[in-house]
Amino acid sequence: YTLVTKPRDFIDQINIAQTLLGLDFGDKIIGIAVSDKSKTIATPIISIKRKSILKDIEKLLSILEEYDVGGIILGLPLSLDGNENEMTKKVRKFAQEIKKCKGIKITFYDERYSSDVIYKELRKNFISSKKIKKKIDQMAASYILQGFLDNAKHTWIQISLDFIYHIIYTLFTHMKKINLKNDQLQIYKREN
Repeated sequence: YTLVTKPRDFIDQINIAQTLLGLDFGDKIIGIAVSDKSKTIATPIISIKRKSILKDIEKLLSILEEYDVGGIILGLPLSLDGNENEMTKKVRKFAQEIKKCKGIKITFYDERYSSDVIYKELRKNFISSKKIKKKIDQMAASYILQGFLDNAKHTWIQISLDFIYHIIYTLFTHMKKINLKNDQLQIYKREN
């Protein structure tokens, strides 16, 4: 396993009718996101609380089936200087365990700053830290996967506001706390 220098090559190995899964692997939680079948947009779907590697993989296998996943993009938590660290080793071990249970294609993508970027963008939009904490892992997985997809399409642009709006919209639609109007995001205080 190495960092993929050409995400397009990885995507070309996947059946065109299948999706990609993005994972933000942590000690306590695994954030999960899925791509659309055109492999253009990443959407956060769930965060699972870690139990053990085998139980985590068991849950992951059901998600792979449900979303017809052809490949996994695992966020690789490199140190700021680009070197590997203890968490990087854990991520690589988790990838090996997934491979043992299911012969699926797996690659890694640099995840430095992913949670930080999401947190800061949501705070700029006046979303409480408590609400962010509940969804940050799956949103970070979505950020990682979207970066991979954008890279595959040779778009070297940073995450767009449209994608941030998509994440926020997905997160809060069911709570009816969002009003998207004239390309502006307005979040209203909850009425008690």
